[in-house]
Amino acid sequence: MSESTKKDQLFWLEAIIEGAQVGTWLWNHETGEARYNERWAEILGYSLSELEPLSADTWKLRTHPDDLPRVETTLTRYLAGEIDSYSFDTRMQHKNGHWVWVRDRGKIVTRTEDGKPEWLAGAHVDITDEKTNNERLDRLFKISENIPGTVYEFKLMPDGTRTFPYASPGIKKLFGVTLEEAKRDADTVFSRIHPDDLQEVNSSIQDSAETLDIWFTEFRVVLSTGEKWLTGHATPERHSDGSISWYGQVVDSTFEKQMRLEVEQQRKELTQAQRIGLLGYWRANMDTGELYWSDMIFEIFGLDTETFKPSIDGFTERVHPEDLNLVRASEERAQKSGVHDVVHRIIRPNGEVRWVHELADFKGGEKDRILVGTVRDITLQKQYEKELERLSLTDELTGAYNRRFSQNRLTVLFEKVKKRDAKSCIALLDVDHFKHVNDEYGHDVGDQVLQQLVKFLQSKIRSTDTMARFGGEEFILIMEDAEPEGAYQRVRIICADLEQTPIVTEKGELKVTITAGVTQISEHDEDVNAALKRADNALYQGKKAGRNRVVMGTR
Repeated sequence: MSESTKKDQLFWLEAIIEGAQVGTWLWNHETGEARYNERWAEILGYSLSELEPLSADTWKLRTHPDDLPRVETTLTRYLAGEIDSYSFDTRMQHKNGHWVWVRDRGKIVTRTEDGKPEWLAGAHVDITDEKTNNERLDRLFKISENIPGTVYEFKLMPDGTRTFPYASPGIKKLFGVTLEEAKRDADTVFSRIHPDDLQEVNSSIQDSAETLDIWFTEFRVVLSTGEKWLTGHATPERHSDGSISWYGQVVDSTFEKQMRLEVEQQRKELTQAQRIGLLGYWRANMDTGELYWSDMIFEIFGLDTETFKPSIDGFTERVHPEDLNLVRASEERAQKSGVHDVVHRIIRPNGEVRWVHELADFKGGEKDRILVGTVRDITLQKQYEKELERLSLTDELTGAYNRRFSQNRLTVLFEKVKKRDAKSCIALLDVDHFKHVNDEYGHDVGDQVLQQLVKFLQSKIRSTDTMARFGGEEFILIMEDAEPEGAYQRVRIICADLEQTPIVTEKGELKVTITAGVTQISEHDEDVNAALKRADNALYQGKKAGRNRVVMGTR
């Protein structure tokens, strides 16, 4: 090979190495001599001159102490011929103090006369971004595994072929099929949909495909365990090949649907009773104060037909004081609109408060102003509505407040902190190794762990504290009027007590620990999300440090 050819090849080799941003190294196993290129030093934030004198210790001293023994073991095995190649992902300390991930690969390039390894050559590649992205993907996968219901991608091809490229494990509980079965044949999922609902589901998908509007529908599925109501919500996206993907979530809404159906049935009954006018009939003369009640109204008000004589004044005395202006305003509007329609509370003689709905026509004349209508006891309906409101703010599995409630609570508390400079703190708590519990014992036992954990936490917090399920196995503790140190110590005690308290499940007693991130809500925070981010970062640090610990997050 000519000298010119050698120079040409050397030029291109150096260009390739520089363009690939690869740090190169040479190491003489016999003498300990080591050589590195400038990029090798740049990965760690140095110039090569800053690292002189160069030796094998140059990389050893900067390799993470937890990784170094395994790196040296791998290298020793390679030099001994036990493995065919040397490759290892390791952490090295940057000049600024943080750790960067490096992929280290090398090979023996020369040997001594007696066949021993002499010179080794290799390269370092910065894979920090790759490792960070993998950690984020792992976290997203963990969230998808534990989120209620199933999150999924549903794909519709131009030829009508339907597939499920992805679905979280919850698809098994909702549809009775695994992700692998759904991937092979999407019809296995659609075959579980109730025959009476299948056409509506297909039509809603077609409508969403044509308009690219968000897909939302409720439908039933038929499983071996019976029927369930499911609610689906997904956002469509059209691809360049004409296919459409929907990214969304399906959840079990059986309980909420049954509650709504019961409320709707109750409302139908109320409407029918008012329309017929046979129950709770009344007639009032607004000028004379005379009032007639049917027997049913006496029962509603808890009064005796023998001892109580109806009158407008007598009725007014039994209207809840906070609702009296509401009733009078409706009576005044009726003189213009012709309809008296008001919902209000009454107080029975025994102190019991009940809700009623009055509906009446105004029949005004030259002499008398008359209202004729019906009254209906809607206390049960109000209780259903209140229960539905409670369900919208609580977690169905554990009975704890849900994320929506905690976000509202945090918003209110943040305003107090801003206005009064009150000391308040939050803590994010995450169950350690919860995936292992689900994998080892099943999701039913996992559910039992969460339920028992909520009871335990509720028994440990103050009456002024708020505890909510924030998602999956993550919970939030909102501590109003709490100093940072006091909040930190309180959470530490909770964690320590939990470690000593076995969680009882159908598979026996399990030891459960939690990792927590605590922070103060500061009046200098832009919004409450700033405090949440600090707590989440502290929680992440606690998990990196080995879990089962409490970390304080500061601004």
